[in-house]
Amino acid sequence: MNTKYSKKRINKKGFTLIELLAVIVILAILVMLAIPAVTRYLTAARQGAFADNAQKAIDAVRTEVITSGFSQSANTNCKDESNNKVVCTYSRDAFNNLLEKKLITSPFGGEIDTTSYVKVIQTYTPASGTGDSQVPAKTTYEYKMCMSDSGRNGFEELDEKEIISKNVKVGGAAKCPDQNPQQAPAGGGTGN
Repeated sequence: MNTKYSKKRINKKGFTLIELLAVIVILAILVMLAIPAVTRYLTAARQGAFADNAQKAIDAVRTEVITSGFSQSANTNCKDESNNKVVCTYSRDAFNNLLEKKLITSPFGGEIDTTSYVKVIQTYTPASGTGDSQVPAKTTYEYKMCMSDSGRNGFEELDEKEIISKNVKVGGAAKCPDQNPQQAPAGGGTGN
């Protein structure tokens, strides 16, 4: 045996414990930096999808108003505000009946609240003036919407142009008022 020239065999197949720990620490730091960025990205995407869904509901109501006028159903509440103004409120069920793909669950995972609504304000301006300065009669429509989910993500009543992703509130900040509150029984008693 040639022991004088024998060399120790060094294991060159693996990593040392220090090298493995350094890699794990670096990966942990990268994950800690990446998670908030991914969370912000996902939240922004959900806000955008929520705003897009709301716009689809308004578009469905607009199409219904243009083609059929105001629909009088159990889920639509219309009233004359004045001689020249009519306000119709389409409940969640009413605007869902107009959509091919119903809005049941929000992009945040909660159920779309039953108090969500689309409001259409029709204003009639009669003709005025005489001769060359006559202004013709005109009817205008304004669309507003309130939509929230069971987690109270969404927005309170906004004009159609304001329904954009940055106006969608996240985490319990949005709640739509009930447009058809139940009437209390006369006398306020329970009948006993």
